[in-house]
Amino acid sequence: KKGDTQGLVRYTAPPKERGTAYLRSGESTWLYLPSGEKVVRVGAKQNFGGGDFSNADIFRLSLVLDYVPTLAGEEEMEGQPCYKLELKAKDRSVAYDRVVYWVRSDGTFYPVRSEYYTIAGKKLKWLTVSEIALLGGRKRPTLLTMESALDAGARTTLRFLSIDDGVKLEETLFTPSALERGE
Repeated sequence: KKGDTQGLVRYTAPPKERGTAYLRSGESTWLYLPSGEKVVRVGAKQNFGGGDFSNADIFRLSLVLDYVPTLAGEEEMEGQPCYKLELKAKDRSVAYDRVVYWVRSDGTFYPVRSEYYTIAGKKLKWLTVSEIALLGGRKRPTLLTMESALDAGARTTLRFLSIDDGVKLEETLFTPSALERGE
């Protein structure tokens, strides 16, 4: 990640996925599949890597850029005292019209749960964030589980094993041509 508008994910394992890469730069997301040897633009609402996370879920680098928050109250969620926020999309270009977002009220403000809704008010899925650990020199949530409201029992889990906040990333990494070159 570089700032609030650029992100890059490159698969290093398993062997059959090695070299696959996703890039977010500004409002655009691209996918590079080594087997096809080309870069294609993908939509924010498309599934990331075939799981329950969308490209927008992975590459939404700043909620502030896409949503207007309102404090909706305080309540317990996942055994944690939380502030409940209602996030309303600033425009129709984002993946979800509304997000209900719970963050810890203990001063850490760690996210606990998010629920994602369509413009018609239908819940699509929810994210549970847990397992706080020291990564990259600071404590942060390390386990993210996305569950589908449309496909009962469907879930995808992401676990952060390491994070290095000190890496300096060159601007040239965040271009579609750099994806193809494997940079």
